[in-house]
Parts: sequence; C-alpha cells; structure tokens
Amino acid sequence: MDANSSTTHHSTARATTLKATPSTLTQSTPSAKNHSKANVLHTLNINHTMSLRQQLLFECDAMANYLLNNGMDTNIDAIEQLDIIKTIVRTDDDEFPNLSALSSENVNTLAKIHHTLSRSVAPASPRALVLLRYERERRPLLYFLGPVPLVRYLSMTALFFLIALISTGLSPMVSYTGMQEGFLSAFGVNLLMNQLFLLTCAGVGASFANLFQAAKYVSQKTYDPQFDASYWSRIILGLISGLIMVELLPQSLWSDTLSNTEGTSAVSSVKDFGKPALAMLGGFSAGLVYRILARIVEAIESVFASPSDVRESERATNSARLAEASTQLKSDLASNLLELQSALDKSSSPEEQRELLKTHLQKLLGDGDIHPKTSGNTQQDLRH
Repeated sequence: MDANSSTTHHSTARATTLKATPSTLTQSTPSAKNHSKANVLHTLNINHTMSLRQQLLFECDAMANYLLNNGMDTNIDAIEQLDIIKTIVRTDDDEFPNLSALSSENVNTLAKIHHTLSRSVAPASPRALVLLRYERERRPLLYFLGPVPLVRYLSMTALFFLIALISTGLSPMVSYTGMQEGFLSAFGVNLLMNQLFLLTCAGVGASFANLFQAAKYVSQKTYDPQFDASYWSRIILGLISGLIMVELLPQSLWSDTLSNTEGTSAVSSVKDFGKPALAMLGGFSAGLVYRILARIVEAIESVFASPSDVRESERATNSARLAEASTQLKSDLASNLLELQSALDKSSSPEEQRELLKTHLQKLLGDGDIHPKTSGNTQQDLRH
C-alpha cells in the first residue's frame, strides 16, 4: 500500500507524457514501453480482427500526431474532442485503452473526428500513418533500409540480386559469346552460368522497379500492406519476362520495331543494348513483354481468323462506335436544349424568343437557311 502511494505521488509530481505508438493512447512509464509495443504489433498483424473502436482511436491519434508534427492546418475542435475521448479511455496500466468506457455518443463523435482528420491528412491514409508511426517508434534492426517491412524486404532483395549479378559475372564461363549462343547452342554448366547471369539482370530490373514504386507510396503516406503480395508477384513476372525477352523472342523483332517507331533515331537497334540490358528492361517492365506477346497473338489470330469472325468483330466495333456517337449526340442535344431553355426564360418578347429558336436550330442543323414546314403567320415571322 505504501509503495503504491509513493508511486502515485511520484507520477503525479512529474510531467506525464503520451507514448507515440498507436496502442498507447494512455499514460505510461518507460519500463512498460516494450510490452505495449508488442501488443500493438500483434494488433497490426491481425488488423482484420481489430474492433471498430480500436481502429478509430488508433487512426485518429496517428492522424492528429501527423498533423501537429508537420504543422499542417487542422480542425482545433477535432483535436480537443479527441483529447477528451483519450482522457475517458485512459487507464493506469500500459495495456490497451479502456474502450468499453466509450458511450455510443463518444463513438459517434470519434467517427466524426476521424472523418475530419482524414480529410486534413489527405492524400495520406490513416492506416499508413498508424503503421509508419509504429515502425518509427519500434525502430527494428534493419529500419535504415526502409520505414516499413515491405521496403526493407525489397531492399534486401535488390541487394541480393546485385551481389548475385557481380558474383556470376566474375565467372570465366560468363561471356558475351556464351550469352549469344543461348539455349540452342550452349549446354551444361556454361549455359547455366550465363542464364543465371541474365536472370540476375532481370531481377535487378524487377527489384528496382518495385522498390521505387513502394518507396513512392510510403513517401506519399498512401502505403497499404494488403497489396504487399503484388510486389513479389511482379518480381517473379519480371524474372520470367526478362528471360522471355532475351531468349525466346527473336532479336529481329526489336530492331524492326525500333526502326519503324517514330522518335527512336538515337537507338538504331535493340541489339545494341545487349542481352543483359534487355533482360534488365524485361524485368523492369513485365507489362511491356505481356503487351508484346498479346500483340503477336492478335496478329496471328487476324491471319487465321475465319471471315465470319472478322465480320462479327467489325460489326461489334461499328456498333460500339455508333453507340458512342449516339451518346455524344444526345449529350450535345441536351446541352443545347438546356441552353435554349435558359435563354428563353430570360427573354420577354415573342420576337426575341423566335430569334433565339432560329439561332439554336441553325447551330444544330448547320449554317444553312431554315425553311420550316409551317403555315400562316409563324412561317412569315420566321422568314423575317
């Protein structure tokens, strides 16, 4: 009892602070810091099971911290209301806040705060701010490689391919002649070493492209960990496309393509790049190789397609063009009618209204004279 009283007196006497990790929206001592961070890490890893109240509270706190640290414009009332809610859920220990203390009205207020702050931090996403804030406070061993796990893993992958590129390039079996022989001429360990060298070139291109893309999202605070798997898929596609580009597609394809492409006078042939550079380009842009293969397939299909298929394709194309033209015509007609209606509402005399009608009809039908099939005074008025 005396020890507890002394601890309480000591904590009251000194200034208490809020920890910067999302889970610690409570007051805590440094001794409990690691334990609380472990709880946060566990929560972030099973983010799909996080309760709505936890998500709202963690993200609001991270957004408020981001706005205040960067001196950005924010809603002062939202910050004040958030501080009141944090006071309500504050506990004496270093576990998660007492979210059960929040009433339905408090949750509603918290949702409004979240909406207000999310607009203030845009284009940054609340989820990215929570993760970046936690990783910054946790400071893992390889944090210097990147602020989030994906960037660190991609950095290590890029370093691996760089080391592998240098290591395989040191082998006397890797040579320009050996790479030019390819699958159909070389064999054995010689072929293996040259293909490994080309694969590492493709890996360097793929890892560079994905690392650059991930770093851009992280710097914009729009990174979402649910798309992490797509980066590794693109690296695998880059390895495959790099090998396809240098070994399975004819080299004459590149020279013919570049010689017929406008604005490529500086590069007379892709052959000048050499297989390593082509492999790196294939790894950098797997989508390019996919589009090339798709174009080749389309060209072959057009040669062997039956006349009925060609006619059906042309019919579908013409129907799509007619539908697009019809939609555009309806849009233009509606715009002109609205403009005419607005002009008629502003005019007062019948003569002015008839003149406006004539002007809009000329705009719709062209600049020729209009001779409407009317009778009586109306026809005479329009001719005047």
